[in-house]
Amino acid sequence: MKKLIIIGCDHNGLKQKNYIKTFLKKNFSVIDVGNYNPKEKVDYNDPANQLTKIMEDNPRSKGILLCGTGVGMNIVSNKNKKIRSVLAHSTSIAEKSRDHNDTNVLCLGTWVNNKDQNLKIVSS
Repeated sequence: MKKLIIIGCDHNGLKQKNYIKTFLKKNFSVIDVGNYNPKEKVDYNDPANQLTKIMEDNPRSKGILLCGTGVGMNIVSNKNKKIRSVLAHSTSIAEKSRDHNDTNVLCLGTWVNNKDQNLKIVSS
């Protein structure tokens, strides 16, 4: 059985979310909690809360959240006691947080990194 990754974004993260999701679907089961419409503004709280609820029922799953800076998604997801979220703008932060802090949600900023930089962080 493939490992489960839940991915979500606000309106600022939609293009990069779709780019990363295409890459992930090759090796993982992926649940997309939105945003789906480039013309619809979405409050970052909504996809972050949906992701954490799914992760509560799937404790071995991992999550990825994208917004403009990644900060809002990181704050909201860390409110859930079962989530250990990290805001990572580099591969070293992502790797160290996973190895030393056992993080299970990766938050990315689309205003901070381009799609290839964020894909590299996801892949690390």
